[in-house]
Amino acid sequence: MAAILTIVTPQTKLLTLFDSFWPFAFLPIAAPATLIPIFLQFGVRFFDVSHQQSWTLLYHYSAPLTPFLAYGSIMGIRSFKARWATHLLVTTSLLGLILFHAPVFTLLKSGFYYQPAWIADTRAVLARVPIDVPVAAQNNLIPHLSSREKVYPLPLIGDAQYLVVDLHPNQSEYNYSTATRVGIEELVARLTFSGDFFVSFKQGDAILFQRVPSH
Repeated sequence: MAAILTIVTPQTKLLTLFDSFWPFAFLPIAAPATLIPIFLQFGVRFFDVSHQQSWTLLYHYSAPLTPFLAYGSIMGIRSFKARWATHLLVTTSLLGLILFHAPVFTLLKSGFYYQPAWIADTRAVLARVPIDVPVAAQNNLIPHLSSREKVYPLPLIGDAQYLVVDLHPNQSEYNYSTATRVGIEELVARLTFSGDFFVSFKQGDAILFQRVPSH
């Protein structure tokens, strides 16, 4: 009973369950065996009290669940052996794409077909980071540097030899999720006058700091 309550409370989890199933027309319920891996996925997320954002549909947390729900829908249609089940699935799937602002609709936006200046600026800075040195960067830039042996999420610096920040305006707070925008700006100000790092390259609002060599 305690496990069941953990799955459905607080209300955020119940909403995530509902919003995960209805685009698939709840068809996996008609194929109970497919619910085992589905609820194992929910269990991994919902029992994790240290990352409550995983209780939602945000970010990447629902991605591993998608193939299980899709397979469950197929098996659910097979169990009904009725054309209406297929039609229902197509309808709810299309509705889900619209209501959840699916990335596929980005193809219909003019912004998809040109590159904002800040992207070029960030790429130019990232290209200056050597491949074989420890580096620190803000949250959204870390994936672009993950081939290094050591990568630190700012404000952690550790033994990083290079630091990469991008302060272009109107960014998502997710980009600073290991700190805050204000925190990153304050860090940049401290580094500028610390004597430990110097600006080795800057383009637009993207900045590359390099550690001052020790003598």
